[in-house]
Amino acid sequence: MKKLMLLCCMTTVAWAQRTIPLYPKGVPGLKENLQSEEKNIQTNPGDIILLRNITQPTLTIYQPTDKKSEAAVVVFPGGGYWILAMDHEGYDIGAWWAAQGYTAVVVKYRLPQEELFTRPGDVPLQDAQSAISWTRQHAEELGIHPSKIGVMGFSAGGHLAAMASNKWMTSGSRPDFSILVYPVISLNKSIGHGGSRENLLGKTAPDSVINAWSADQLVDRMTPPTFLVHATDDWVKVDNSLQYAQALQRHEVPYALHIYPRGGHGFALKKRNLGPIEQWTDRLLEWMRDQVDTIK
Repeated sequence: MKKLMLLCCMTTVAWAQRTIPLYPKGVPGLKENLQSEEKNIQTNPGDIILLRNITQPTLTIYQPTDKKSEAAVVVFPGGGYWILAMDHEGYDIGAWWAAQGYTAVVVKYRLPQEELFTRPGDVPLQDAQSAISWTRQHAEELGIHPSKIGVMGFSAGGHLAAMASNKWMTSGSRPDFSILVYPVISLNKSIGHGGSRENLLGKTAPDSVINAWSADQLVDRMTPPTFLVHATDDWVKVDNSLQYAQALQRHEVPYALHIYPRGGHGFALKKRNLGPIEQWTDRLLEWMRDQVDTIK
């Protein structure tokens, strides 16, 4: 029986996994004399991991044993910039990509906590840009194409992915494609997610700052091709995806927009009587083969 169980485990694992520090030479912007430990604030057994107090961001790399693409996807979990939903929008997604034959890099990024960092509002985007740059710098080692490195984000992680798609330090941190899943896009008070806005920018941010951190306001012709998926019954308003798609359209950036009548928020890879939205990953793989795998 033990031999059979071991064989089952060996045949179902379709990837190699490792975790490395994002900043092996030291994390920038840490306040001095910190006495804070990373913790999972969800204490109910079996519930999803909700991480907070992240001072040592990491990259968890999933490489397929049966590689079918030279593309890599850098993944940002959501959590309203308050926590990271680290498993079902992070590690589970990385494993799923590897099972499809793609390389994935899951980012445990820092949250904008004033008690931890000197410039808290800057640290999520700094980590996102650094993760993309690291992936491109290590393309040969990872067996991927340096021009097929994209981002994927969920909820507030979608906001982070969209910001990284429009605001980069150098060409090395510019994504080649973007996948936004029930994303927070705008931080304005009409359609923006209030919690994400306040956690990232504070409660008194002026309109000029809010606009500067609303990704639909930053789209231009250099914004990468984008895949969007959203449900109309999501409490993160579907207008976020609609307005981003309209901005992409105005600037002639290729995109796919999939809107479903139900699915709520946080569906990720769940298949629990949600209806047609359960097939969104099939549409994503079709888009990847058409828009990404064909890049020369």
